[in-house]
Amino acid sequence: ALDAALALTPTGTDNSGMVIAEVISDETTPNPPCKNAYTHVRIFQLEDLCGNVAEATFTQTITVYDNIPTITFGTMPT
Repeated sequence: ALDAALALTPTGTDNSGMVIAEVISDETTPNPPCKNAYTHVRIFQLEDLCGNVAEATFTQTITVYDNIPTITFGTMPT
């Protein structure tokens, strides 16, 4: 699921043709108490083939939770 989310990019239209989505910021912020949890934020801007850059940006925020409980196997001491 994470790879699929990272493969997504915003799209746009322009009267000159093709629009390119460029990543202008790509940051991962860990959740210190949980090594498998973090937030990944990417900011995109759109640019046309003439070099015109859109005024607005698109922000993608992916939050990863570690919600798998700890499982202990073995014999409990008596």
